[in-house]
Amino acid sequence: MNSNETSFLLYGLSQPVKIQTTFGKRSLYNSVSFCNRCGSCSQACPVYRLNMLETDSPRGRNQAIRLSLERKLKVTEPELQRSFAACTLCGSCSQLCAARLPTAHHVLTVQRTLHARKLPFGFYTLLALRGNHPSLFEKIVWVGLRLRPLWRLGAYGFGIKGLQGVYERLPKKIISLKNAFQNARIAAHEKTPQFIYLPSLEAEFLQPQIAVSSLRLISRRGKTTCWRNTACGLFEYVYGDLRQSKRLLRRLIRKHLQLEQGNLPLVTDSLDMYHFLKQAEQLFAPYEQAAEQARRFAEKVQFITEFFPPDLKISSDVKLPVRLDLGALFCRQSDPQIQSISLFKTLFKQNFVECEYTDFDTPAFGYAFSAGNQNEPLMLQVVKQIARKQIKTVFTFSGLCALELNHALRRFYPAAEAQHIVSVADKL
Repeated sequence: MNSNETSFLLYGLSQPVKIQTTFGKRSLYNSVSFCNRCGSCSQACPVYRLNMLETDSPRGRNQAIRLSLERKLKVTEPELQRSFAACTLCGSCSQLCAARLPTAHHVLTVQRTLHARKLPFGFYTLLALRGNHPSLFEKIVWVGLRLRPLWRLGAYGFGIKGLQGVYERLPKKIISLKNAFQNARIAAHEKTPQFIYLPSLEAEFLQPQIAVSSLRLISRRGKTTCWRNTACGLFEYVYGDLRQSKRLLRRLIRKHLQLEQGNLPLVTDSLDMYHFLKQAEQLFAPYEQAAEQARRFAEKVQFITEFFPPDLKISSDVKLPVRLDLGALFCRQSDPQIQSISLFKTLFKQNFVECEYTDFDTPAFGYAFSAGNQNEPLMLQVVKQIARKQIKTVFTFSGLCALELNHALRRFYPAAEAQHIVSVADKL
């Protein structure tokens, strides 16, 4: 092991990790060392373009990590801690990087070590229950949703800021996923399935229409089982314990292996989950057997847009023109994003407003509630772009992004609305 990769809490990084790069698996130090400091990535970084500070650029963060590992700099300096905490982990920088460096994963490693990406204690504790005690989590969520009038009292009567933010983002009416399936007259096949549907947290508890539409689409191809209230480890990977994330992901992989020896496609409606599960192999890099199982598992992961029918037509309910918000964790140019752009060009033609690489996207996965975030100015830029181009409908790749974006649109540009991309196929 290189001496630069040794654990030095004083200099910020707690342990060496293996990261999947275009050059294969690399240690954190070797990966950041591929940065040649050209600065191309800065043009796409939303936080850098907002603040125009070198410490907020992907290049600046990579160099700070490298110097820290060389014992020449402490990433515990307040200015650097602020910069690492503000990163949205969107992966836009990798899109313009000649080496496709996974800077988002570099930053996340530092965030995890410095505990720089924090959620409010109550919010974090509740979400952590989904992995440890899923039945208890489900009961608490449904009790909480039924008592939402009390949330308003706590949010506005007592000024609890975090609770106010959650309350404002939730849909006005929420029904259970079980009732949503019954109302839509669709059912999941628990025996002899041909596909596995893994709904996101928001599709299961906050926006059941996403799950209904997704299950309907997948079922057109074959019998589908729905794995309800199943944690995949993404939340823990971004906000919690890396060991817990590995444990939950390992549990999911083993469960998948039990059905047809792991040969069934696993479909999700969240691009954040898709990106996380596709990189499952790198979490088990030191263990060959586990890494091989994770690699095979990742090959079976699919995003819901792959199940759109070839004869898809535009619903008359869609307000034109439309935009595709590319906000997601870790990547801005994955296969589902590229394929969806091509689909929207065909479907909407001149009514599709294509994003440029410099456009701002909705930050993903609870960024608005994390410590040190830049959510307010970032979302204002997103809304400005939508209003400037007179866009009426914005499609997102996750339900959480749609909730976040609708919250901002209601405040600043109510003429537009955000929907999950699966709603394009709702009228089939």
